[in-house]
Amino acid sequence: MRMMYSTFLTTLFVLLVAIALPAAQAQQELTLEESIRIALDNNHGVRIARSEAEITRNDVTLGNAGFLPTVGATASYGGGSSSTRQEYNTGSVIDRTGASNTTLSTRIGLDWTLFDGFRMFVDYDRLKNLREAGEQNSRRAMERTVLDVTSMYFDLIQQQYLIRVYRNALELSQERIRLAEARSSVGTGAAPDLLKARVDRNVDSSNLIRQEIALRTTQTLFNTILGRAASTTFTVSETIPPVSGLAFEELRNAALAHNSALRTAELNRELARLDLDAVRSLHYPSLAISLGYGLSQSNSEAGLVLSNRSHGPTYALTLGWTLFDGFNVQRQAENARIRIDIREVEFDQLRTTIEADLLTAYTNFEMNRNLLQLEESSLEAARRNADIAAERLRVGTITSYELREIQRDLIEAESRIISARYQTKLAETQLLLLSGGLLK
Repeated sequence: MRMMYSTFLTTLFVLLVAIALPAAQAQQELTLEESIRIALDNNHGVRIARSEAEITRNDVTLGNAGFLPTVGATASYGGGSSSTRQEYNTGSVIDRTGASNTTLSTRIGLDWTLFDGFRMFVDYDRLKNLREAGEQNSRRAMERTVLDVTSMYFDLIQQQYLIRVYRNALELSQERIRLAEARSSVGTGAAPDLLKARVDRNVDSSNLIRQEIALRTTQTLFNTILGRAASTTFTVSETIPPVSGLAFEELRNAALAHNSALRTAELNRELARLDLDAVRSLHYPSLAISLGYGLSQSNSEAGLVLSNRSHGPTYALTLGWTLFDGFNVQRQAENARIRIDIREVEFDQLRTTIEADLLTAYTNFEMNRNLLQLEESSLEAARRNADIAAERLRVGTITSYELREIQRDLIEAESRIISARYQTKLAETQLLLLSGGLLK
C-alpha cells in the first residue's frame, strides 16, 4: 500500500512538472527595470501621490496668494403690490388699492487689496513650499514602491533559484532509487536502502511543490504591487546582479542632501517660519480699493415719487488697522515661535535617525558582502563533494545514507548562498533609499 501511494505521488509530481515547464517557457521574462517602470505607471499609491502633488502645483498662483483683484457683477429685480392711503395737510387724499412697485439694480465692481502687511508675499512663499512638499511626498511614494518592487523581484529570483536546487535534489533522489532498484533486482542491495531512497524522494518532491506554491503566491503579490491583474504570468531573471562598491561618507553626504524625508522635515521647518511671518503681518495696516459702476431704477404707482433712476461710478479707498485685539497677535506669535522650535527638534531628530539607519544599513551591507564570499567558497566545496559522492554511489563505495547527508549539505549551502546574495542586495537597496539615490 505504501509503495502504491509513493508511486502515485511521484506520478502526480511528474505530471505537474510536465505541465508547468512548457507554460514557464512560454512566459515572458520581466526585467527589474521594466518592473519598476510598470509599477511607477500603475501603482495606486504612486498615482494618488502624483495627483496630490499636481494639486499643490496648481495652487501656486498670484491670485491664490491674494495679489490680484476680484471683479464681479450683481443684478437684482424685485417688486410688490400694496394698498396706500395718504392724507396731506392741504386736505388732499390719495387712496390706492393694489398699487404695484418694481425695483431694478445692477453693479459691476473691482475690489483689490493693495497692502495687507506683506501677508500676500508670505502666502505665496507658503504655496511654493507646499508645492515642493507635495513633490517630496510623491517622491517618497515612488521610492517606497521601487523598494518594494526591487526587494520582491530579488525574492522571486531567490525562490526560482531554490526551485532549481530542489529539482536537482529530486533528480539525484530518482537516481538513488534507480540504483537501489537495480541492485535489489540482482540481489546485491538491501530493501531498507530502497525504502529510504523512496522516502527521501518524496521529501524532495514535497519541498519542490511547497516552493512552487510559495513562488506563485509571491508572483501574485508582485502583480498587485505593479498595479496589474493578479493572474498575469511572467518570469524573472535567473541571477541576482552583483552589488556595487559604496563608500559610507559619500552615502552620508548624499543622504543629508537628497533624502526625501529629511527634505520634507526641512520644508516643514520653513513653513513654521512662514507662519510666524504671517502673524507679524497683523501688526501692519491694510489698504484696499474698490471701484464700481451701478444702475438703479424704481417705479411705483403710488406715492410722491413715481419713478426714480440713478446710475454712475463709485469708488472707495479703505484703510484698516487693528490697534488692539486683546493680545491675540502676541499669543499667536509666541505659539508660532514654539512651533518653529518643535520643527527644529523634529529635523534634528530625523537627521540623527537617518544617520544611524545609514550606518546600520552600511554595516549590514559590509557583513553580508563578506558572508557572501564565505558562502561562495562553501558552495564550491559542497558541489565538488556532491559530484564525488554521486560517482562513488554508482560504484558502490558509499552508502545511500551517506550520499543523502552530502546532498543535504549541498542543499543547505545553496540555500545559504542565495540568501546571502538576497540580503546583500537588499542592504544595498536600503542604502540607496536612505541616500536618495534609489530613483536615479
